[in-house]
Order: sequence, then C-alpha cells, then structure tokens
Amino acid sequence: MESLPIQLLPEYTPSTPAPDYSSKPLPGERCIQKSPRAVPSHSGNATFTYRERGITLTLKDCRDENGRPTFGLGSTIRGEVALEHRQRVISVAVKLEGRISLRDQPTIKVVSLVSKEQTLWESATLHDEIETCPSIIPLSMSFPTSYRERGQDRSFRLPPSFELSSPHRVVIVYTLQVIVTRSRNVPMIGKKFSREVRMNAQLRYCPRVRPSRPVPDCFSELKQSPEDWTEITWITKPSVERVNNDAFLARCHFFFPSVRVFTASEKVPFHLRLDTSPAFLNSLAKLFLPQQDPSAIEAPVHVYLLRQTTVNVQGTSFCHEDVLGRGQMMLQPSTTSKIVLSESEEPVSWSWNGDLRCEVPVVNTGFTTGQITTTDYIVLSLLLPPGPLGFDSTLRRAIPIRLATERWIDHKLYSLTHSEKTLTTAFAASPTSSPGHLATTLYEEHHKQPVASGGYLETFMGVLQSGNANETHRILSQEPTLVDLDSAAECGDFGSRPSDLFLKIYCNVLATLETNPWAGVVSPPLLGSRGVVNLSIISVIPDIIQHHYDCIVRAESEVFLATNFWQASKSASKICDALVELSRRAMNRGKKVVVKMIYDRANLKMLTESHIVVDDAEMASDDVKLPKRSDMPGLEFELVNFHQPIFGTFHCKFLIVDRKMALLDSNNIQDRPNVEMMIHLEGPIVDSLYDTALISWFRPMHPPLPLLGSRYRLPEGGYKFGMDNEYATTRDLDGSQGAELFAKKLEQEAGGKSDGDGDEERKKQIASLRSPNSGVPFISGSYQTITEHLNAGDQPDTHGSLPYEPPASSADEYTPHILHAPHGECPMALVNRAPNGKPGNPASGLHNAQDAAWLAGLKYAQRKVFIQTPTFNAVPVVDGVLNAVRRGVECTLYVNVGFNDGGEALPGQGGINEEVTKKMFAQLTVEEKENLKIYWYTGKCFSRDVVSFQSLPAFISGKDQMKPINASVQKRNCHVKLMVIDDSVGIVGNGNQDTQSWYHSQEVNVMIDNPKVCQEWLDGIRRNQNTHLHELQKDGIYRDEDGNPLTDSSGVGSGFRGVVKGIQGSIARVRGKGGF
Repeated sequence: MESLPIQLLPEYTPSTPAPDYSSKPLPGERCIQKSPRAVPSHSGNATFTYRERGITLTLKDCRDENGRPTFGLGSTIRGEVALEHRQRVISVAVKLEGRISLRDQPTIKVVSLVSKEQTLWESATLHDEIETCPSIIPLSMSFPTSYRERGQDRSFRLPPSFELSSPHRVVIVYTLQVIVTRSRNVPMIGKKFSREVRMNAQLRYCPRVRPSRPVPDCFSELKQSPEDWTEITWITKPSVERVNNDAFLARCHFFFPSVRVFTASEKVPFHLRLDTSPAFLNSLAKLFLPQQDPSAIEAPVHVYLLRQTTVNVQGTSFCHEDVLGRGQMMLQPSTTSKIVLSESEEPVSWSWNGDLRCEVPVVNTGFTTGQITTTDYIVLSLLLPPGPLGFDSTLRRAIPIRLATERWIDHKLYSLTHSEKTLTTAFAASPTSSPGHLATTLYEEHHKQPVASGGYLETFMGVLQSGNANETHRILSQEPTLVDLDSAAECGDFGSRPSDLFLKIYCNVLATLETNPWAGVVSPPLLGSRGVVNLSIISVIPDIIQHHYDCIVRAESEVFLATNFWQASKSASKICDALVELSRRAMNRGKKVVVKMIYDRANLKMLTESHIVVDDAEMASDDVKLPKRSDMPGLEFELVNFHQPIFGTFHCKFLIVDRKMALLDSNNIQDRPNVEMMIHLEGPIVDSLYDTALISWFRPMHPPLPLLGSRYRLPEGGYKFGMDNEYATTRDLDGSQGAELFAKKLEQEAGGKSDGDGDEERKKQIASLRSPNSGVPFISGSYQTITEHLNAGDQPDTHGSLPYEPPASSADEYTPHILHAPHGECPMALVNRAPNGKPGNPASGLHNAQDAAWLAGLKYAQRKVFIQTPTFNAVPVVDGVLNAVRRGVECTLYVNVGFNDGGEALPGQGGINEEVTKKMFAQLTVEEKENLKIYWYTGKCFSRDVVSFQSLPAFISGKDQMKPINASVQKRNCHVKLMVIDDSVGIVGNGNQDTQSWYHSQEVNVMIDNPKVCQEWLDGIRRNQNTHLHELQKDGIYRDEDGNPLTDSSGVGSGFRGVVKGIQGSIARVRGKGGF
C-alpha cells in the first residue's frame, strides 16, 4: 500500500527573534514581588513504588495514565531509592533508556533514543572500609527533549511511548533502571570483586501538545471572524477510461478552522458544499459500489478523521491506518434539492454543517523519527464510506492536520492567573492611591471595577442597562476532561495537584474570569492558593467572638476586621475590649497598630458613594458604641461603612491579623441565639483574603496598612496545631480530652516550682479538671451544662428538657471547638461574589465564583452532598439539588425552620423554607425521594435537671425542646453556612443558600480540598447538634413521633399578608436588620 502524499502547509517567513528578557531588575528597577509557581507544568501527584531484589524505587509527582508513571516534555523524574541491605554497597546509579524496536520477521531492529546514566551515591573508601549506604537516596533526572540517530544529520523531537501491533510490531519504550553495585570477597584468592544488581521500571513518555488558539464554536462565526476559517476546494474528475464523459465532475468546498491543530477530545466544526449532478454521482456509484443500489445512498460525501502511521524497516515501508472518528452532518435548508442519485444531469448544490470528534482514545500526538511517521488527516470521501486511503485516491481528499492531547488554554485566562500583578502589590507600590481605582488599571484589557462604589446613583443607572446574558454561556456545559483538569491545576498556587473533584469545580470558577477578572473579588493570581485549617468552631457567638479577641490582642502591626452588621451588644463590647487591650499593649511596645474595620449600616448618605468613612459621632452612637479614638491611643483606627444600594449588602465576615492568620466566620458582631461556624486559616490563603479586604475597602487608607509590601511567611518550625498554636487558649478546649490538656498546661506552667498559696490553688484546679462531675461536661475551658453553654448567646431563659447522659466514647462528646489534626498544606480557592444593588435576579447574576462553585459542586458530585444553611430557597440551588438527586446523589440538607425574614416571601425571592421543601418533594418520584434527606435544625438542648413542662411557655417547654423550634421565637437557631461534596471538598464562609446571597450580597467563601478536615467538620456537626434526629417526611412536612406537625410559625407565608410582611422584611434587610 502506498503512503499518502502529504500536502505541505504553507511556508511562513520566520519572525524577528524576540528580545531577551530577564526576571532580574535592571539599573533603576526593583522587584516588587516574585511568586514562583509551586506546581511545575505537566506535573502530577501520583506516586509509584517498585520492589525487586531488595531494591525499592519510589517515583513521585508524576501523572498516572493507564496505571503507569507518565512524564511530559522535558519532565523531571523525581523520587527516591531505598535498599533493604545497605552493607557492602559501593554505588547506586540510575539509567534512563529509550528505544525503538521494529520487528520484521525474522529480524528485529533496535534504535536507541536515550541512554542517560547518573550516579546517585558512591562510597568513599577509607582503609579498605566501605561507607554504609544511606537508607534513602533522592533521585532527580530529566528527560531530554530531542535525540539524534546515527548517520542522521538532523535532530528529532523525542517521540512518545508508542505501540503498533499490525502488520508488524513496532514499539517505543522507556525504562528507568536502578543499578546497585556491591563488593564481594573471594577468600580463596584474597581479592574483592563487585557485582551489579539491577531492577527496571517501565515509564510512559507522553509530551503534551495544545492548539495555539481556540477552535470556533460553529460555522456561523465565519462572518465575524473570517480569519479563523480555511477553505479547501476539491474538484473530483475521474479519468476518461473510467467515466466516459469527462465533462462530469464534482466540486467540493470545505470550510474548517484555520488553526489546523485540534484537541482530540473536542469537536471540530466544518461546513461542506457539494456542487455536482445526480447523474455523475450515479455513474460513480455504479462503478465503485457495484453491489449497492445508488438510490439507497443517503450521503454522497463523508468526512472523517484518520491517523496514518508509516514505518520503514530496513528499506521496506508499510502503512497502518485507523479511522478515529466520523463527522456528524446536518443538511442545510439552503440546498437546491433532496439527496437522490438519479440519471438527471441538472446541477445541484448540497450544503451541510457538521462537526468531527475522535471516537477512540488518542494518547499521543503525531510524531516523526528516522523510521516512523505518524500523521493525522481530515478526509473527504465522495460516496465511499470511511476507510483506509489508497482504494481510489480520486474519490478521497486528505487534509493534513494535527491532533493535540491538550485543550487550548485561553491565554487571557492563563495570563490573568499567572500575572505578577495583584491589587496588593499595586497598592504597596502606590499606598496613597485608592485600591478600588488601582484595580481598574491592573488588567488593561478589561478595565472593570472589582466592586460597585457609586451609591444609589450607580444602582439606578445600572437598572437602565441590560445584563450580559451571554456571560453564563461561558460556564462549562460539559464535564471537564482530564486535559481541562490539568490546565486548571496550572492556574493556581496549590502546592500539590488538587483532587479531580476540586479541579472540576475550579474549572467552572475559572470560567467566570473570562469576561470579568474580578468575578471572584480577588486578584486572579490569588484565586487558587493553599493553606491549613488549624481550628474550627461550630458554636454560639460568644465562643467565636472570644477567639476574635484572642487573635486581635496578639496583633503587632495591623488588623483588618470585616463584618456585615455591627450592633451594640455583648459581642460588640468584647471586640471593643480587644481593641482597647491591643492599644494598651501597643503603647507598652512603643509602636502603634493600624486597625481597619468595615461594616454595613446602609443609610441615605450613600447617594453617589457606597463607601462612607464613619465619623466619631456615629462611632459613639447608641447603635454602635465603639470606643473613642482617644480611648485607643495605641491604634491608628479607621472605619468604613459599605453598602451598595439597594440590595448590594456587604455580607462578609472575616478577620486578618498581621497577615499571619485569618478567621472566616458566619456570624455578625451582634447577640443572636445562633449556632455559627468559624474557621482559623493559615498559609498563603491569608494573602488571598488580604487582597479581598483591600478590594472591599476601596478607598484610600489613612494611614496605609504597614504590611502591604510583605507576604505570608510560614511560622518558624512549620504550622502549629492544637494548643501549640500561638493563638490558641484554654477557652478552645472541650470534652474530657480538653480537660486533660488544660491540666497538663497548668502543670507545664508550674514547671515543678512551688509558689505557696498559688501552688495549692493550682493543684486544686488540676485535681478538679481530672475529677469531672459526671453530670456536667467540660465546654469552652470550664465545666458547664450544654444548656448553659447554648444560652450564652443572650437567651438566659431558655431551658433544656433532656437529662445529660455522658457519651460512651470521647468521640461523641459535645465539643464545639474542633482542634484539627495536624496536616500539610492543602489546595484552597477563594470563591466570592461582588455586591449587586439592582433589583431582579438575571441569569448574569450567577456569573461569579461563589455561585459557579456551588453549582459545580452539585453537578459533579458522585455520591453525596451535605448542606447546612439557615435559609434554602434560591432557585439555582433548589434545581441543582433536585438534579443531583435524580442522578442518584444523596443530598442531605440541614435547614433552620422559620429562619427566613419577611422579604423572602415576596415574589422572586424564593419563598420560605417550609414552602420550598414541600415543593421539592412534590417534584420527585418515590424512588428519587429516598435520595433527598431534609432535617430541621435542632440544638443539643441537654440540661442537668429536667424542667417541668407545665412551668414553661409552649414554645420553650421541655416537650417542644425535644423537636425543632421555629427560628422566629429566637431561642435555638443555626446560622452555619457549609457545603461538603463527596466528603472531600468543602465550601464554607458567609454565603447563605437564599436569593439574596446568590444574586445580591457580597460574600467571601473558601473552597478546601481536604477529606480529613471535611470529615472533622461533619463529625463536629453531628456531635454538637440533634439535627440528624429530626428528618422531614417525604411530603416535605416535619411530624413528631406522635404524628403532629410543628404548630408554631414565623407568620411568613404567601398571599397578601405574605407580601406585606415581605415588604417589611425587605426594608429591615436594607437597613441591615434582616435575619441573615
């Protein structure tokens, strides 16, 4: 069989060489920040271990493809070698070999591609004694990118691993060989010899190739971008001998993307027009397809993908061809007639739009060596079905292309996430500027503002402008491929490759940046990051505020505190005490601390400006009651009030201290009977939150934060967990293990020294800690009942009804402080959304990192999804959960009955929790309902003594405490915001699952890729709540064990009264007094 003559691509004039660039500053320049990527290109996170003949080889940070360690272009092989017997070892070496084997019976030809040896360790002999080999020897060796064959003048790119079985066997293989040389004594002749022990590991070498630009979506884009398309005209005119009338012919016009390099996993659009006569095709069919009735032929032309491999073995060539995929074609209405082959000689014109896609796996791109050439084609075939070339070349036209293994990376998106420019670095270089205005200059091709700041006027002007509905079309409609995941892994500073689930969600988050780089309310290079979770608190507000206090007073340079609603209260007073104490410590040190605080208390001053500097009068008002600046002489204190009218609430709640740690929590700084959730973060993710803080502040700072030019630094000695963390106190200790830790800490503080009465008092305290009262658990650093602890949220008259029963295991104890087990840095991403003050819920309102992450989590979940939220009514999340349930995913929702404010009863706001749950179950089949599990939040509610039911009002009586309590009575509420997907990826932060958070509020959330942390969260929720005992029935209604539904209600519902209450609730929400 003859090989196909290749139609060469047009020649191009080489460009002028690019100028030399260097990362080193020239005279007069200075480096502001340099962030080397922690994830090298084409790396993976797989580990392979081989053991043979006493040798253990471990390969790390490689890709796992088909169960083999896989490496890309110029990749470095990293790992280690360990020996079972280390005595008498002289040297340890590794050898990378690659070869082509061509079998042509009865001979085999072998061509060497790589032969690279490296000594890892060699003994230094002293006095005939051999040094003992180390137990572990590191390995690092890189693949070459090219090779030169003997007798060849040119170099070839190193080919990929390859195998062809017919008509002759051809393989390209790469192996890594470990060579251990040992000494051996031969007493009979008194000499020492050496012998080698070898083990081999087969590697897979697969260089990646991606297109240089994207492929158009469809042929309709020809008019908008004609340069993206190429036209091939093919005139088919068989020889006179075969067709008597040589005037007959077929003219084919084929349009396809001009890039000519296509990702194997993506479709290739095309347009085809055929001008001919039915009689000509009828004659061809009789000649070339004599066994087929011409009138039964439905497709006069076929389009398909073909790969041709040409092999030269000792002067003899042969070809092997595979059809990779067939084009799907749709006849266009513009055609002149139906496709019928007949004797008619009237000219006809048929047109098709179609697309090509590989239907078989393509693991490597085309390549060329001295013996093998692999080429890909788009083939046009007149009448003949897809098949090998060469049957009759007059009826087939082959167009050379190249199939790539990688998806094209949007260079705009790639450059955004790899840019050295962030708002933080820009502000550090110009600290007197406005962060908000600086942001519009960072990414010149966008000129977009990260958050709105134009007050009521900007909102009203925005109402007159329609949103960009096309923005949501950029959200991925299909599940990302492995190529997509690899590309996403390169668009974040993750430290190690995240899980596939995390990357699938992250792909959708990245897509939001394509039209707006600030869709995540963070500089794109800081969107994907890494860090650790040292502590989580799932408890009442006082516990969380206490940890805020403990962190604030330890500040040395700066504090940034953000909250949605600040209200004069016990919680606010505790923060005030922290500021005053911090001021005292700063004065003692002789160095002031800069404190920035931002909250949302909307007012009419926000006509043209959404960020208002708060003056002394408002700080001293009865609603705020912050300390006077004169009471904080050690602080440079500045406060901003931010709200984007009308509905753009600043709903963020976080704290950053000295760029060393960050707290992200669900609670406002006010007194509420809520169980909330807070996480303590350390690591580079702190810099991401810091960037978000600057964006939110927007205004110039007076004075600027002193650590603008600094980056997060790893604590000396690494991350500290538990009581070893510098911000931990004994108030973070719970349960019997916490009491023991407290006792040990007291013993360590004593240090074996006696100080008289103080020593005796300490001994008594230690003894009491180790002799607990069986009726009272240890919570937040002291012995107290669970009811007493829950009542710390400003509800002293709420009583528990169930007697306390000590759990059988310490793992089941009530422990609201979760001291996470030590762990390494894990991949994280900020998934935020900017405020939107305009009324309405357009589809473009979902084009943000938060909503994209939530939707993707529901879409890509395989087994289960857990959500805890006070409100659940946003249409996108309701639909997302229902779709997941229908796919067989178990969805568990912990929701607070009656938590909705009145505004959620208005049309377009989603409705109240009770109504939503009933509607959800009504849309499911009996089988599907089993996958949807909804529970009303129920507090732990244990007391040392059982109270009398008759002595309490109905809504707080002991009987009602054994089931959910409507949130409207303000006794036992839950405000936790958490989503966990497949027990491994968690999204936690400020956002509720309601319409306000999905479409309007500014939110800050972090997505974490760590199954152990997620499991510790889920265990903590189960330990510290009774919610799992109170599931709604499959009609969406909760009934107690006697079959009775809940009788108390918030009074919020549908109809005219619901609208009235809704308007009242919306006004409260805009004033910052709604229930969110």
